[in-house]
Amino acid sequence: MKKHKIKLVMVTIIYLRRRSLITKEEMESYCKGEQDEKDSVNDDLESLFENIRLGKEPDEDVWTYFLPKLTEEELESVERRDTSYLQTFYWGNDADVDETEMMLSESDSKYVWGFSRRQTFVIENSSSCLKNCSDCSVQ
Repeated sequence: MKKHKIKLVMVTIIYLRRRSLITKEEMESYCKGEQDEKDSVNDDLESLFENIRLGKEPDEDVWTYFLPKLTEEELESVERRDTSYLQTFYWGNDADVDETEMMLSESDSKYVWGFSRRQTFVIENSSSCLKNCSDCSVQ
């Protein structure tokens, strides 16, 4: 930062983790705002970019969800109980939808129930460091 005389830098860290599989009905309940997590990853990123566009400096720690639909290939891996695939979920081999719950679903589709954490912060270089300060910690 000192070398290029940068006064401040915005840093965003995004962490995504797949928890387990859910039914179409449960996925829809998230989209309707009926769950504790109200914002999707997409909603949050739109908000972040809008705040940046408006010149706001977000200093945020935000938890969100994401709900992608499984592909045919992924569904086949689940049906085969492919442990290498199921281990990609937070709940591991227990990640699949309960059989009874799946039979009650109006759809054969399954969705990933995942969570995300976004941390955004600003690192500010003090004006004294922008001069010829050789001991500046922000370089």
